[in-house]
Amino acid sequence: MSDHERLKWLFTDEVNPIKALSLIEEELQLHIRFEERVLFPEIQKVATETQFQHIEKLHQSHEKFRDNLTDEFWK
Repeated sequence: MSDHERLKWLFTDEVNPIKALSLIEEELQLHIRFEERVLFPEIQKVATETQFQHIEKLHQSHEKFRDNLTDEFWK
């Protein structure tokens, strides 16, 4: 959870966005590696089928993704 909070903070850093972008890249790589190599295998060992179904429901998005092409980034 602390990784998620740090990433949220970095995504909103307006003081030094270039440095924040670099740190976001590093944080995401480390976090994804942790989830893939440690967290997910552990969940697979102990979770029941009902728990897997619950996790799947929690991660389903009901909102359709829309690109924000008016964002300054795309100009």
